[in-house]
Amino acid sequence: MTELAEELKKLRYGIAGGLSDDAFVARVMAGCRSELRSDSGPSRRRGWGYGAAALVAVAAALVGIAYWPSPPLRGEAPQTTVAARGDARKRLRATVQAFVGHAALGSAPPLLDGAMLRPGDGILVRYSNPAPESAYLMVFALDARGSVHWIHPAYLNENQNPSSLPLAAGVTQQVLPEVAEPDDAAAGQLRVYALLSRTPLDVKGVERELARGREVAELFPEAEVEEWRCTWTP
Repeated sequence: MTELAEELKKLRYGIAGGLSDDAFVARVMAGCRSELRSDSGPSRRRGWGYGAAALVAVAAALVGIAYWPSPPLRGEAPQTTVAARGDARKRLRATVQAFVGHAALGSAPPLLDGAMLRPGDGILVRYSNPAPESAYLMVFALDARGSVHWIHPAYLNENQNPSSLPLAAGVTQQVLPEVAEPDDAAAGQLRVYALLSRTPLDVKGVERELARGREVAELFPEAEVEEWRCTWTP
């Protein structure tokens, strides 16, 4: 990453006086998106999901901030947090939000719920876990065909069975470093789900439950479930 970091520094602190933090990070994201749109093959798009985000992480390190600021709501109602069910004393304090993983220069990423996504658009996830307790997160999407697209954890090898991501305790507005794009998703409604749990779940176990065809919230009573609905347009 050393040479890449040096090139980013040149952009960040150029002879024109440099860019603001938001403008600098947005320009890096825009450059990633433009480059990846030049190759429409599925493997290339998968690379955006788990590769280009590393470049954005370097940009974040250079400006010394989380690489997405809190997005303005632009007059909209506040985004809901994870659905609350059961005994309030037993619920996790962790929450999760999702955004479209690209932004125009100088702007914050739009909320995922209700968004229109196209190839080159990823899904960005941010969580808060202010309590000193263990919490685990899974995020996946179901497309119009009912196919599962894994966002977190990454699931690229069927011989493996990754588990939920452990969330750091005592943090707020922590952005996960990968921006993942659904691979070859069917056109139409894309439903994105987050599962927050006290103990980790595993990918294959979750897929077995999803195959039962019931509502996600009913399938995982041990988890707190959040759902975002957006549209995928190939």
